[in-house]
Amino acid sequence: MPSIFVSAWVGAGNLGDELLFARLQAHLRAAGADDITVTSLDPAGTRALHGTDAIHPRDLIGTIRHMRRSDLVIVGPGGLLQDRSSPFNLPYQLHRAALARLTRTPVLGIGLGADPMNRLGSGALLRLALGGAHAIAVRDEASQQALAAHRVNAVTTTDLAAATPSPPATDGSATLIVSLRPWRQGGRLPVRWQSHNLAPKQIEATAHALDTIADTTGLAVRFVAFEPHTDHPLHEAVAAAMSEPASCCVPELHELLDLVADSRAVIATRFHAGIVALVTGRPLALIGYAPKVTSLATATGAPIVADDEAGLKQLPGALADALAIGSEASANALAEMRTLDLSHADLIERALRG
Repeated sequence: MPSIFVSAWVGAGNLGDELLFARLQAHLRAAGADDITVTSLDPAGTRALHGTDAIHPRDLIGTIRHMRRSDLVIVGPGGLLQDRSSPFNLPYQLHRAALARLTRTPVLGIGLGADPMNRLGSGALLRLALGGAHAIAVRDEASQQALAAHRVNAVTTTDLAAATPSPPATDGSATLIVSLRPWRQGGRLPVRWQSHNLAPKQIEATAHALDTIADTTGLAVRFVAFEPHTDHPLHEAVAAAMSEPASCCVPELHELLDLVADSRAVIATRFHAGIVALVTGRPLALIGYAPKVTSLATATGAPIVADDEAGLKQLPGALADALAIGSEASANALAEMRTLDLSHADLIERALRG
């Protein structure tokens, strides 16, 4: 029975990352791997949620011990290979891949996302950590190009969460799901020490747009936090600025799909809120805060607005377009993503065979 060590981003309360690991774990178990250990900021919570062993990312000795007895180290999914938010982000994301090379454990990258990286030394770090990997699979073409710019070869697959089983079809209620994330400017400090910008002008523009939507469509706005400690305060601030009534929700992972399925449509800044809209067959309008969201809009045909005051004012029109398009185009995009997801199983099996 193969032993797998997964360097992922779980246990931080982000529902998107938990969806990703759940799908990766399904692939690993289908390949016969039940001995799985994953890095988690909340090891006890991860053991309870996913039924797998977990180790804290700061446990360096435990990490090396697990790697030495593992047949394969998987880097990803979750997180993002980028150096925009902080100079510490990329070393943190990649240091376990470098450790795996020191312990001579084969490395496979699965479900990775990458943005363009321009800081001095980023390319050398990418090549050091990932250059000897069995294979690197990224979720979209933009990520493949970001790595190729630093001479790191990758194959383009899709986001693992797209293969999440869909809940039973429903007509949906008269609810609009809205999933926002705070505006963050980046800086020199690690991300967890940076403040989240509630951006009063963006809050006002978002609240006004959602009021217009609620008034013209009759849909009730329900904010859904994918990363509660950051998203929920922002949702409460936008809801307080609205004239129309709105509710704020902090769901558990097992509640998420049914919650979104029981809606009429979705507006999402969060990338994985967009993926869940596809999985549940809901019309989708996106707010383009990052390249990965723009890539999702391109792949699905979902209307997208800029993540600034002027763009947010265009949300009513974007949602009207999404409702007019319906979910057929999204269903076709989802079917293509799920076909691409099959290649993850093939990569895992080949890596285990050596």
